[in-house]
Amino acid sequence: MTQYQQAIENFIAATSLVAVQHLRNIYQLQEATQQDIGYHSRYLERMLYPENVFIDKGRSKASLGRDVKLYKEHIVPMGYLMDELWKMIADEKEDQIIADMLKMNLGIATLTTDEAYRLDNKPLLLKNKMPEGWKLGDDPILRLNAADITLLDKDGNEITTLL
Repeated sequence: MTQYQQAIENFIAATSLVAVQHLRNIYQLQEATQQDIGYHSRYLERMLYPENVFIDKGRSKASLGRDVKLYKEHIVPMGYLMDELWKMIADEKEDQIIADMLKMNLGIATLTTDEAYRLDNKPLLLKNKMPEGWKLGDDPILRLNAADITLLDKDGNEITTLL
């Protein structure tokens, strides 16, 4: 790992911990006030801006074609990920464990709009969820695999795992 890559990894780890602490603060406030103030599933995008620098995992093989419309896709849908983090907070998991899980599941991929459509619509219906049986700790790439999407790194090599 290069010094640059290590610095990015450290940044993501530290930012993930801050994000979890923020979520825990919201959770505790809601408990104390007995009011659901909610949250926005995309608030992390601001903390990790620009996403293509911090959490970009690659691009689909099909996205390399000419004249294709591109789409940035969270590999694990943010709403799904946030719901799972809330459950971990409610279950009183340690902040570092939750932050590690967040870090492991953060990632975007550049897809074609056709691939994004395939993920989101029938028969897969994976717009806001992961494949049946998938749980935090499993490989996030399985969502892309379910739609027969091949992810490539910046050098054009196939990515077979995101763990």
